[in-house]
Amino acid sequence: MKKKIIVTGVVALVLCLSGCSSMGNKVLKNESSQTTSTKIIHGKTTKSEVRSMYGDPMETNYTDSGNEIWKYHFTKNQLKIGNFIPVASLFASGTKGKKKELVVFFDQNGVVKTHSMSASNVETNTSLFQ
Repeated sequence: MKKKIIVTGVVALVLCLSGCSSMGNKVLKNESSQTTSTKIIHGKTTKSEVRSMYGDPMETNYTDSGNEIWKYHFTKNQLKIGNFIPVASLFASGTKGKKKELVVFFDQNGVVKTHSMSASNVETNTSLFQ
């Protein structure tokens, strides 16, 4: 009986500690290339409209011709289970998750020329032996 209580406690502790972390623009959390394409219309949507939908960009760049590029990022990670197993953490610790990026390209009049939304799997390894 005592062993069962200890095992249950360890499982509960691992579940509590295996939480997620996120960073970036949380508006992108539920966005996809399809949803952004319905919201951002090439040749019509303006900077102020993009800003009202997604907030201020995380990065702003300019092309040689004076066009502006806004970038938005959102990453959600969770700890690998190997982080919680003493010997396994030497070989299999880190995080895994998904990164989303929205890039909006404006013409010189501040109107969207094109945009792209991408999502990719990301992983970090922090184990001693990789």
